[in-house]
Amino acid sequence: MIKRKLSAIVLAILLIFPVATYLDGNVTAEAAGVSINSIYTTSVSTYLSISSSGASTAICEIKGDRNLVTKVSIYAYLQQYVNGSWITTASDSGQLQSYSGTLIFNSNVIRGYQYRVMVNYYAFAGSNSEYTQDFSNIVTY
Repeated sequence: MIKRKLSAIVLAILLIFPVATYLDGNVTAEAAGVSINSIYTTSVSTYLSISSSGASTAICEIKGDRNLVTKVSIYAYLQQYVNGSWITTASDSGQLQSYSGTLIFNSNVIRGYQYRVMVNYYAFAGSNSEYTQDFSNIVTY
């Protein structure tokens, strides 16, 4: 019973206080203090900006080991915070036959909400693949 309560408290703290740290508005797994324990992926970076007119731009970048990775895929989801939940409002994806890639994703947003981008990154080496999920900074518009 105590273990279950402790787990619920820890989960609540993690949901309330984001682990990520912000450096010039750019959040990376490394900046968040999360080391990417991977074989193929060397870094990921996810950044969101919103103009005064409501045009959002997400920049999503993955870099893999240039000696191993032959293809990368990026799946980006623009999310809006509504009634305590993150709801996906738009998405985009891209695939490159390369060890690295960048997806620039544009969409329009509605004033009065918080937004972030959730990205699923994949690095492929032959028939093997590796998955990394990252989140952008949160922007209030």
